Parts: sequence; C-alpha cells; structure tokens
Amino acid sequence: MQQLFIDNLRIGFAANLTLGQKLAAGVDAADMALQPTPGVNHPAWILRHLSAYHPVVLDLLAGRTPEDPKTHRYGMQSAPVPDASEYGAWDDVVAEYRRGGEQVLAALNGLGSDDERLAVLLHKMPVERWQEKFPLAGSILSYLLVHHEGFHLGQLSAWRRFRGLPGV
Repeated sequence: MQQLFIDNLRIGFAANLTLGQKLAAGVDAADMALQPTPGVNHPAWILRHLSAYHPVVLDLLAGRTPEDPKTHRYGMQSAPVPDASEYGAWDDVVAEYRRGGEQVLAALNGLGSDDERLAVLLHKMPVERWQEKFPLAGSILSYLLVHHEGFHLGQLSAWRRFRGLPGV
C-alpha cells in the first residue's frame, strides 16, 4: 500500500514537473515578471515559489524537519513584484525549478523498502503550523506535490493565455 501511495505521488509530481517545464518553455525572458493585471502571479514568482517547496519535500522524505517556507523570500507570505531582477535570469529560474523537481523525483524513487516508505509517511508532521491540517508528513506530500504544484501551474497556464501564448 505504501508503494502505491509513493508511486501515485511520483506519477502526479512527474506530470506536474513536465507540465511546468513545457509552460515555462514558451515564456520570453523579457516578460517573466510581467503582470497582465495587478495581483496576477507571474512566471518568475510562480517557479521561484514552487522551487522554495522542493527542499521542504526533500527534508520530509528524509525524515528531517524542514524550515517553514511561510516566510521564505518566495514563500506563502511573498507577493510577485514586477522587477525581474528580483528573480535572477529566466534560464536560472527554470533550471532551479527543474533541478529541484528532479531531486524530489529521485528521493521518491530512492525510498526502497516498505519500512522506509512507511516511516516517511507516518512521521509526525514537524512543521508546527501544518500539524493540525496535516498531522503526518505523508499527509502533506500529496498536497504539496500534486495540489499545490498543479494549482500554481494552472496560474502559469492562465498567464500564458493572457499573453496570447498557446496552451501546452
């Protein structure tokens, strides 16, 4: 059962990672911090935000206590700014997103035994503010890797449409 859960996480996240790279591929670096209307998350913020959660997932998969990403530069409390220099070069933004995602997939693939998978899934949630909603590390993994990732990739897809770019 643990293997099925981990396989589903891996399959869902791999699909999101592939989608994220396809969505990013059509973005012109000059437009990466463009907001078609105030409050819209732009590509640079979206990928930096998602990348901020990859180390959190890696720590959870390794049974470590991650830093709460809430106050991370691109975390939950951040907001996109129109100054592209705040994000670095677009190629670097995309490369970091891909690299972090590949590390997450490798960590999921590296969970070998049923005992190891069960220990990860049943590990008490170490981030205090998540404990009520996600009491176990395994309970937040599907949220972060499938829902959260997909939600923000949907924003990137909508941004592309605002800019007249085709769907992927």
